Amino acid sequence: SYRLVVNPEKMVIKEALRAETYLALYGYPIDGVVCNRVLPPAPAGGYQDDLLREMAAQQRAYYEQIHSTFAPLPVWDAPYSTREIIGVEALAALGETIWSGEDPTRVFHKGSPQEVVKLGDFYVLRMPLPHIELGKVRTALEGIPGVESVHDLHVWTVTSGVVALSAHAIVRDPEQQQEVLECAWQINIVRRPYYQDCQWQSDQDRLK
Repeated sequence: SYRLVVNPEKMVIKEALRAETYLALYGYPIDGVVCNRVLPPAPAGGYQDDLLREMAAQQRAYYEQIHSTFAPLPVWDAPYSTREIIGVEALAALGETIWSGEDPTRVFHKGSPQEVVKLGDFYVLRMPLPHIELGKVRTALEGIPGVESVHDLHVWTVTSGVVALSAHAIVRDPEQQQEVLECAWQINIVRRPYYQDCQWQSDQDRLK
């Protein structure tokens, strides 16, 4: 299994979420997350330095986000160090701090694996796709000029590493369908190519 190392920073968290999705697509399990460069708790009375106090407050918000977003994966803390961790002794000391005597080689979490199930005359490949938010995909599609509404939105896995999307969109003007389709192709769930199938329906077709 694999482990993610995440700094409590906005962009680093986004990249880690994307990495978890990629690994799930290819069937690589993740059993934990290391929250790296965590500032020590504030002393009694809080930090006296304004910059350090602001940094600690901002980091705390991202720290809590990491723990909530990656659940149910276990999250371990790696403290902030003023020096680069180099050498066997330094790495061993860091490992002891992170895992507190536990065996770091054991698997700490087993999620839902990829599986192929038979449904009637068909076989379906099922796999977890963490952090794909259908609400955001729907909002992006509905935000395309000319689209009145979107329904029957589905995302599923075609095969390992390939995600498919289908949706039924109502377009006000039939002449805008090609333009809307080109805009829809620009919407990417995890920033890699995937299959899309969009069916377009004009207001006139809907009234028939």
